[in-house]
Amino acid sequence: MKRLFTIGSGLLVGSIIPVISWVVLSVVLGDDRITNVFSICYAFQFVWIILKCLFGSGANIRKEKEKDKNAVWNGIFWGAIFAVIIFAFPIIFIDGYINFFGQDVSFYKIYVIYGLLQLFEQTLLQLIMEKLYFEDKEKMANIHLFSFNILNFLVLIVLCLLISNTFLALMITLGIMFIYIIGLFIWQFEKFKIDFKFIKNIRYESNNLINALFMFAIYTFGYRNAFQAGEDYLLALNLVALCTDTQWDMLTARDTVAKVDIAKGRYDYKKEMRVKRRRRGVSVLFSLQLAAVHDAEHDEAAADGDEDGAALHGGDDQAEQADHQVQQHEVDETFHCLSSVPAGLMPTTVSARPATRKRTSSPAKAMP
Repeated sequence: MKRLFTIGSGLLVGSIIPVISWVVLSVVLGDDRITNVFSICYAFQFVWIILKCLFGSGANIRKEKEKDKNAVWNGIFWGAIFAVIIFAFPIIFIDGYINFFGQDVSFYKIYVIYGLLQLFEQTLLQLIMEKLYFEDKEKMANIHLFSFNILNFLVLIVLCLLISNTFLALMITLGIMFIYIIGLFIWQFEKFKIDFKFIKNIRYESNNLINALFMFAIYTFGYRNAFQAGEDYLLALNLVALCTDTQWDMLTARDTVAKVDIAKGRYDYKKEMRVKRRRRGVSVLFSLQLAAVHDAEHDEAAADGDEDGAALHGGDDQAEQADHQVQQHEVDETFHCLSSVPAGLMPTTVSARPATRKRTSSPAKAMP
């Protein structure tokens, strides 16, 4: 359980701080549209997962199962190569990528480039983190996850406050964080031989790879439709994603712990079931808390709606009463005008009922 929360807390920081960065950046630069960059780049998080599974955890599992020490760094090498190719594609065709979501290219261009490059750096970082997890160095991994993300946040906000050229501030931030990753690579580097055995990693992570591919397609077209629904809907969707990512990170942490233990042959089924019951209890408590908050907000909204309805109904009554007074005043004025006209000039009253003609009997004909 301790390892689970250790790994989960690190993953949580890695997913929440980038979202907070976009929110704070929108406040600093004074434009709420900047927060939408999170949604435009969201689907590429599953590219990050695909590369992590294939060249990170998959390589480390193969190292343990097949006793191939070359698998880890060979996987990191090819993971970096594929990451460069995959993330370069939307950046090269950045105008078409932004147009796919129906957004303003001239405004979003620099921010989307930064968001994609940030995910690229996060991918490189995660390849090293997977190596540390399988070496039972999750505390060391957490130190780097916290350091990298907090440093990224501080550098980004400070530079955007100090430098008027936003694009320059974003690029400097990426450069500083890339230096951090290069240092981490040098610190963890081990000699290896380049080969194409990374293809064998697929059989150890085939399920997660298929899931990530489908999720990439779902979120790509799903967010495209979300942008068409309007900014309010998109803002609500981002809030939901921020809340659910916490549970997603804990599920990822559970999978990581299970993969490490299974690969090393120390997986304890009974212990895992006990941990699972505890996790389920935490999830139930968390869900109940969210339900209580939702009910409270719903009751408050209903009360506000009743007050607004009462005020609206009262306003209608007052308007109706005012109209009645105006009509009565017009009637009084009409009678006053008629009463002031001389009697000789008064028009004769015409009966509304037409006069009936008196019927006269014709003389009777003589009977023969």
